[in-house]
Amino acid sequence: MAGKSFVNEQQAGRDKLQENFKSVAKLFNQPTKVDYNELHRLAEEIAKGLKLNSTKIRKFYNFVKKTKTETKTMKQPEQEVDLKKDLNRFIAILMYDAGREKREKDQPMIISFAKGMREVAEKVKNCSNLKEAYDVFVDFFEALVAYHKYYHQNE
Repeated sequence: MAGKSFVNEQQAGRDKLQENFKSVAKLFNQPTKVDYNELHRLAEEIAKGLKLNSTKIRKFYNFVKKTKTETKTMKQPEQEVDLKKDLNRFIAILMYDAGREKREKDQPMIISFAKGMREVAEKVKNCSNLKEAYDVFVDFFEALVAYHKYYHQNE
C-alpha cells in the first residue's frame, strides 16, 4: 500500500511540473511584457519539484547559454535562423536524453522535464521577437538552474 502512495505522489509531482511549465509557456505570449517576478516564481517551483541530477540540467543550460553568446553579434535575419535552428537542436537533445534514460526511477522525471522545456522552447521559437523571447528563456533557465542548486545541493 505504501508503494502505491509513493507512486501517486510522484505522479502528482510530475503533473504539477507540467502545470508550471504550461504557465511559463503562457508568459511568452508577450515576451516584451513578461512578468519577471512570475517567471522566477515558476522557475523556483519547478526547481523544487525537479528530481534530476544537476549535471544533466547544467548540460542543457550550457547549450542554451552558448547559443545566446554565439548569436549575440549576428545581424537580425541570420540571428533568427540560427536561434530557431538551435532551439530545434535543443529540443532534439532533450528528447534524446529523455529517451535514453535507463534508470526506471529517473525516467518519468526526465521525460516530464523534457516535455515541459520543449513546450516552452516551441513557444519561444514562434514568438514574433525571437531574440527578446530567447533572452527571457535564458533568464528563466538560469533561474531554474540556480534554484535547483539551492534546493538540491546535497543530491
